[in-house]
Amino acid sequence: MIIGEEIKALGLISDLDDKSLRAVSYDLRVGEIVTADGKVHKSHILKRQGIVKVISKESISLPCDIGGTVIVKTGLSERGLMAINIGIIDPSYSGKISSYIVNFSDDDQLIDEGDNFLRSTFVKLSSESKYTKNITISDSDYLKKSRQHMITGFSDSFLNSEKIIQDFLKESMTKYRNQILGYVSLAGFVLAILVLFLNFGNLFIVHRWLDPQAALKGNFDREITSDQADLRQENIELRSNLEKVQSRLKKLEAKR
Repeated sequence: MIIGEEIKALGLISDLDDKSLRAVSYDLRVGEIVTADGKVHKSHILKRQGIVKVISKESISLPCDIGGTVIVKTGLSERGLMAINIGIIDPSYSGKISSYIVNFSDDDQLIDEGDNFLRSTFVKLSSESKYTKNITISDSDYLKKSRQHMITGFSDSFLNSEKIIQDFLKESMTKYRNQILGYVSLAGFVLAILVLFLNFGNLFIVHRWLDPQAALKGNFDREITSDQADLRQENIELRSNLEKVQSRLKKLEAKR
């Protein structure tokens, strides 16, 4: 493993700050902060359950026989911040180093330019690997790609389950509110009809069970009702004829 003095002497890190050198590592500092809308900040308050991409102030430049690793700083973890998308730096890489920072704490967290956010270590390889590839990314290209990744890959509600659920329910209820009300009304009407028929059926069954001759009696009652209706109609017709006769008699008496 390459010690701090060798890291500086070999020129593995540009814009190096002596205060960030450690015995066998170097603490990378915050340079630029890219938010979900693609905007670039030097200082940003990261909301709880939010995410940003932090790009290092320093650039790494490794020869073909030196590799590196980056790990999260303990200080970030203690604040509830998690650095993801970190790991190995391949030999012959030249460019910035970055990490997604997710706020898992219950509070908003301030991230400032110059804050230490990753720890880098370097090792000397015994020989050059045949799989080594020269990769050089300019600062402008690195920033451009980082902005694109944030815009297309994340949103302000990242990991915010409460907001996601609320937005989903609001959109769904607005879209289907009338249909839901219609279904509820229809279901209530159908249920009322079913209850009515069930009650009527229960009463009918009980009545038939209590009175075995209910069917005969019902037919008899219907016949009587029909006869009564016929008699009532005949009475109405007789009364009408009687009134006509009385009217004619009055007219005859008036002529005398």
